[in-house]
Amino acid sequence: MTPVTPLRPLVFFFPLLGGGCIDYATLSSGFIGCPPQFITVDNEEQHLGTRSWEATCMKKKYQCSFASGTAASCVEMKWKTSDTQP
Repeated sequence: MTPVTPLRPLVFFFPLLGGGCIDYATLSSGFIGCPPQFITVDNEEQHLGTRSWEATCMKKKYQCSFASGTAASCVEMKWKTSDTQP
């Protein structure tokens, strides 16, 4: 029988700790009703198992986020009167 080294669990769980790459446009697509190729993603942030980003499509901007173990969500952001729409 081969002994198990202590590093194997760390390698196995590495993607769960944020080591994987996330396609935010594809993740946002189902929530905002826009194909991923028409979505631009800005202001990506990651903090202790949570991620947030802004997705823009067809002059509408959305604040999206998700935490480990939960589903993602996106909410349309309202433009301020001082903002210019792209």
